[in-house]
Amino acid sequence: MNSKYALEQLPEIMGKLLTRSAEGKVEWREDHEPDLFEQADVVEAFCARLEKNSTVSIEVSTSEIAFVISNNEPPSRRLLEIKFDRVPPRYGFDSAREEGAYNVLIELHEIARRIALDLDAKVEGVKGYLDNLV
Repeated sequence: MNSKYALEQLPEIMGKLLTRSAEGKVEWREDHEPDLFEQADVVEAFCARLEKNSTVSIEVSTSEIAFVISNNEPPSRRLLEIKFDRVPPRYGFDSAREEGAYNVLIELHEIARRIALDLDAKVEGVKGYLDNLV
């Protein structure tokens, strides 16, 4: 269950982050933090450093997707997070705010993944290779 405070704050932050990411102003990278993958069933994670002391990350496990804001100063802490089941609930969300946050997170995950993995260039490379096959 997501905290009321997280549901009030994070949708706006995620929306701004989505806009700035689409504009190419946010540098996403794969997160290879060993602790992250050992503690949970995380299958992929992407992060972006936003300022000297803050990092945002999107963590995808086999069952959940999460958006996390962390500080970078020791000790590193998860300041705020919001989690959802990867598959939308069968009977709907508890609120329109929660549904909106879920939809933005799914879209943000897609763009963060594209940027971090440089997918657009790789897809174009595959297309070019296939075009040149004789």
